[in-house]
Amino acid sequence: MKLSTLIIIVSSLFVSSFLVGCKQDVKTQSENSGTVKEAATTAQAAAAKDRTARVLPDPCSAVDKTDIAKLLGKSTDMITHKNGGSPSSTTRSCFYRWSDSKIPNAAILLQALGNPVPDEFSGWASAFIENKKSNGERLLSDPDTPIKYVTLQGVGEHSCYNLKESKCYYRVGDVVYLVATNGIDDEEIKMDIFKTLGKKILAGS
Repeated sequence: MKLSTLIIIVSSLFVSSFLVGCKQDVKTQSENSGTVKEAATTAQAAAAKDRTARVLPDPCSAVDKTDIAKLLGKSTDMITHKNGGSPSSTTRSCFYRWSDSKIPNAAILLQALGNPVPDEFSGWASAFIENKKSNGERLLSDPDTPIKYVTLQGVGEHSCYNLKESKCYYRVGDVVYLVATNGIDDEEIKMDIFKTLGKKILAGS
């Protein structure tokens, strides 16, 4: 056999082996890519399922329009109810509104708040209430003056309120609930709302 013929045969065998190897590499890469995509899809599905599983309880499930009407001394027909946004693991809310010629945005907000960093701070809910009492809230209009809250006795494990801000917070386990009013000046009515709605929300949570 001539040398030139031998070189051609060897070269052909080398090229064939190279092409087969390339096809196998492409197939392996394709399989790996598919595996990565499947893993990503599975992770996304698991995350979505986890978010759904941790959706906060509805703060309005135990409160009816008749309850609001009774607290305000109004007809039930004057009260409207509206859910706020999509429920999640960090926020779930609803509003009760009524017509008032003097106060166009008269309303009561009920809200459930969840731990935004559960993997980093398991004691968030308790610290949230304590911080309202010790450090208070600060407004952009007056950041140097903290608005502190005081303990509301007899409602939930851990509660606090501020009449001037028209807000009251309650804690049960790792969930914090908020009742906030707008358009109500009478402090006795506010306290009645805080206590009555607080007990109803916590009883239904």
